[in-house]
Amino acid sequence: MRERVRERREDLVPLFLHFVRRFRPEIAGAVAAERRRLRKVLVAEPFRGNVREMENVVRRFCLLFRPDLVGGEIASVLETCLDRVAPHGSPLPSAPADLKETMRTTERAILQDLLGNHRNRSEVCRILGLDRSSLWRKMKKYGLND
Repeated sequence: MRERVRERREDLVPLFLHFVRRFRPEIAGAVAAERRRLRKVLVAEPFRGNVREMENVVRRFCLLFRPDLVGGEIASVLETCLDRVAPHGSPLPSAPADLKETMRTTERAILQDLLGNHRNRSEVCRILGLDRSSLWRKMKKYGLND
């Protein structure tokens, strides 16, 4: 029988930090310094997912995290990411009427934020898991060229 993440509460923070180091190593130290707050949020949340879903939560967290965030703000970003996790088989709350437009708006906002916070486009590609040509096409699509 496979254990769910919620059944291994002691592994929540180490697993979370593992994925942070994998996706954005430059912020791992700042996030690890807030271990106590992370544990408080992660243990309080009735996380229903498996390790893959935890990985997706951390991906969202890494996209939303800004290095100038501290303390309670880190917990707030994490809570936002956890609120988006829905149990298997249940619909996600408040689906937008026009999903494609919402996806475009969200993608543009994420790209704009990352490009504004990182001068090195290779770093943005690594964070997003894109190759440089894909990033270039998306920047052109949304009018985010220099």
